[in-house]
Amino acid sequence: QMEPEAMPMRMHIERQILSKFQRLPGIPSSQLGLEALTGTLDEFGFESFLGLPEHSGEKPADMRAQMEQRLGMGTAPQSRGVF
Repeated sequence: QMEPEAMPMRMHIERQILSKFQRLPGIPSSQLGLEALTGTLDEFGFESFLGLPEHSGEKPADMRAQMEQRLGMGTAPQSRGVF
């Protein structure tokens, strides 16, 4: 059982934790947990449908290059020679 005074701090901490969850680069994050916490999960507006990537004319992003950039890996090909 929680004290009533601690509830705003708990909500703040939960909001911080849930806002940090993200998928890999190139895949849109839905933020489902954050929407459930804030009560916006049941809201459906124009922004819920318009602007979705599958309806866009743009080509999909190169997920490998985005992940390499995120991890700070070089994109130069490495030789796989014996020596």
